[in-house]
Amino acid sequence: MKSLNFTVRAALVATCLLSAASWAATSPATVAAPSPSIPASLAGLPGVSSQTTLIGAKAPRSGSPCARPATGSVIPQPVHIYSSAGALNVHLDYYEDFDANGNPTFCFLDVNGNQAPILHGKPGDTFNIEVTNRVPPLFPGTPSDTLLQAGTPTVPATATQPAVAGNQCGEQYQFAMDPSSVNLHFHGFLVTPRCQSDNVAHTVIAAGDTFQYSFPIPANEPPGLYWFHPHVHGGGEQSVLGGASGELIIDGIENFHPEVSNLPQRVLVFRDALIGPNAPAPVPYGTVPTWDVSLNYVPVQYTSSSTTPAYTAPGVINMQAGQPEFWRVANAAADAILDFQVQYDGVAQPVSIVALDGVPVNVENGVKTGAPVIKTTIALPPGQRAEFIVAPPGPNVNVAVIQLLNVDEGLFGDTNPSRTLATIATQRTATGLPLMPNATLPASRKPWKQRFDGLDGNGITATRTLYFKEVLQDPTNPNTSPTNFYMSVDGTPDALYTPGIAPVITTKVGAVEEWTVQNRALEAHVFHIHQIHYLLQAVNGVAVPADDHQLHDDYTIPGWAPPVNAGGSPVDPTTGVLFANMTAAKQTAYLKKYPYPSIKAKFDFRDPTIVGDFVFHCHILAHEDQGMMAVMRVTP
Repeated sequence: MKSLNFTVRAALVATCLLSAASWAATSPATVAAPSPSIPASLAGLPGVSSQTTLIGAKAPRSGSPCARPATGSVIPQPVHIYSSAGALNVHLDYYEDFDANGNPTFCFLDVNGNQAPILHGKPGDTFNIEVTNRVPPLFPGTPSDTLLQAGTPTVPATATQPAVAGNQCGEQYQFAMDPSSVNLHFHGFLVTPRCQSDNVAHTVIAAGDTFQYSFPIPANEPPGLYWFHPHVHGGGEQSVLGGASGELIIDGIENFHPEVSNLPQRVLVFRDALIGPNAPAPVPYGTVPTWDVSLNYVPVQYTSSSTTPAYTAPGVINMQAGQPEFWRVANAAADAILDFQVQYDGVAQPVSIVALDGVPVNVENGVKTGAPVIKTTIALPPGQRAEFIVAPPGPNVNVAVIQLLNVDEGLFGDTNPSRTLATIATQRTATGLPLMPNATLPASRKPWKQRFDGLDGNGITATRTLYFKEVLQDPTNPNTSPTNFYMSVDGTPDALYTPGIAPVITTKVGAVEEWTVQNRALEAHVFHIHQIHYLLQAVNGVAVPADDHQLHDDYTIPGWAPPVNAGGSPVDPTTGVLFANMTAAKQTAYLKKYPYPSIKAKFDFRDPTIVGDFVFHCHILAHEDQGMMAVMRVTP
């Protein structure tokens, strides 16, 4: 259900435009405050890193910090930044701009002005990532530069809101978590949820502030593709939809899958964006998409003012004739499920998948190199990554493309029709892509053990049932009523996520739990958990085949599809009785006939690194922003 989403988004955009316009009209491009406002008692505590109050005003359009390639461009490759001497040290600036339609765009730039650089490290490295938020404040003049790292802070006399209790990492005031705030989630990384690492629930970098992330990558981290993006609750969709994301790579996958050795490496990032203002409103199962899409920021935009589809020209990928490539593909969209195929003359090509969600396939026990998984269709919900080998088009191929497929997101879901995202051409010369290293381990030596070693055969310490659920606030007005989005645990009350909410699951280090995650809503949802991965066991109660028995941190669960009445409410088609009004026995019988879609998976809590609180949620960020998220706690 998106009726509320568009209302909220429009209000946020209008507010941001007004705020940014007023700020740009009264401020120079860079404003230096007399001094950082850090209480003396907090200056040396963790998380405080040379705080400044440098605030970048909205850049003029001629010098946009978030400039994007033109439609039909050759798909560019991001810049690669590598760790050195056991550390990755990088500074990122977070900017806001506006596109030709007045929609906000966001981006991360390195010190050389490269947008969304790819950050490389090795298992055992330390990542030091400093972030400066150069987005204008949504509410200029608020006391957003006083920090709380521990204990009870001194509250400035100008404060208009009460101080937060002592678990905040970064800004002191809850109102600082607004659409001009930022933080980073290191999606898929198996690192601590403590401050300065992957702590999204309590980290706020307000407009003008600088924050230091610093955390070690575990020595048993799987090599593969990860990514980073903002995760400020209530503003995550806005930032990611605007393009604020980048890729992270843990190097070494050639030691688990030697077949990628010495291949040209291409990184491809799918993103979504607000559709143009002249497009008709999308309808379920229609031809007008809910979102425009892009590949490495090269946009494919809906250009028709009718329901007859028309799109701008897709971007171009140039491959060397006869030379297979190693593609590392991420869906960094905020909301769009982007399933795709590589098609040559309309025929889906088999590709050799070597990793999913940053984990090499078929090697989770760390005892051997694994066989790739051969697929012709790659399901890619928001947040998911797939790494695979693809052969270039042969000399007799006339049309080669990356084709997005039509995705059925359910009665209340988004509309994602088929579109061509890129065309593929061949050339005689090399492409200039960086080459993968050769495997460095002798054939007789096993690759390093991964964190998931032995998970498949480990016993289960607990079982749980979780579910996605949507409830209209006013069922009598389904076309205008806001929707409550819930991520719930069976046996506990439904609750919308709010900052500071109590954990709904508590477990201990050493646990291996089996969760069944159901979708009780009439649209697709994407299950994501921070800090860990889960080993897929079954889909809709049926054990998955060996090729799909892999580790994930994102997975799509289709929408529930029972019979519905004219208002979209589940109903018994024979009697007309609403599901909500049935007796418990009748509901049980109904669900046997029309069961909730579900997955069953093993969740690995054995590593003490993850002690603390972290979240799980729907990775369709419009849903997460509106409450479809919950907290779990791992104790020592």
